Amino acid sequence: MKTLISATALLAALGATSVQAAGFTSGNILVSNGSAITEYTTQGDLVQSIATAYPGGYPATEYARDLAVPDTNSLYLFNGTFQPYVSRYDVGSASWSNVSVPGLSSVNAVSYGGIAASAKTIFVADMMTYSGGEAQGIVAIDRSTNTATRFATNIEPIDLSLGNNGLLYALSPGGSPDGRTLDVYNPDTLAHIQTIDLTQNLGWNEHKALAVDQKGDIFLANSSGLIEHLDANGKLLGSLSPTCSWSGSPSGCNFTDVDIIADGTELVLGTRFGEVFLVDTGLKNWTSFKTDGVFVAFASAVPEPSSYLLMALGLLAMGAVRRKMSN
Repeated sequence: MKTLISATALLAALGATSVQAAGFTSGNILVSNGSAITEYTTQGDLVQSIATAYPGGYPATEYARDLAVPDTNSLYLFNGTFQPYVSRYDVGSASWSNVSVPGLSSVNAVSYGGIAASAKTIFVADMMTYSGGEAQGIVAIDRSTNTATRFATNIEPIDLSLGNNGLLYALSPGGSPDGRTLDVYNPDTLAHIQTIDLTQNLGWNEHKALAVDQKGDIFLANSSGLIEHLDANGKLLGSLSPTCSWSGSPSGCNFTDVDIIADGTELVLGTRFGEVFLVDTGLKNWTSFKTDGVFVAFASAVPEPSSYLLMALGLLAMGAVRRKMSN
């Protein structure tokens, strides 16, 4: 007779009291709504909601903004406005930790407060405000030491993107119209690589957020409901204005954020009024659903235990059972 032993039973045989599943489903959508991170399927079904944490509770001006998911174990959050923290959600322990950076702040606009993350570094947009927030640029935080380095102090970025091509992109400035310039950096050395003046090909128009694919092609989102596809040098390749269902204006989607999936085939966009759009990167097809947040990201999955791990657990469990029988 064959006996099938589950992973839970194996761990129980080793003396563990419980097994707790945690994490996100790869390809699902994560939404930051100011005080929680919510996970949705691509069909718009709510999967889970995780309350965010601000030390001492959120003051009136502080709320959870943009988010970045660099790996299966971590979610990072630009958490606040004038006195923000860079907050990390640990998937395994389901807990938050916070890092404070002197001078870090954001102008209190709905779509500002950009963050991006690599395997080694968190990058945070820093805008000039007052009462201690006069510094500006990009803050790079070492994930292993929490050491912060400010660079690119000649710009006030409103959004950041670690492109699928491995380069760091900063959209600036704030103001009106905002998002007229792109600066490109090496995320390892922090060296400046390129500046793209978006007004040369797109005119004097504003842009709120960006994402970049493996080729270096750029996708921009703006508050008038337009998605634009550019080549690596800023030449316009295509655009799309999807119809919004909840904004009150069919052509006024008011985009606030955009992320690109790891394989470069799909975009997710957030809007000021909580509608989330999924758009193919060919800008041909799109779907949408309603949420309560404005910042979005694709989720990474916590990997299932490997076959080798299960085999090892099985051998240990069988050994434990045999020892019990021999006693």
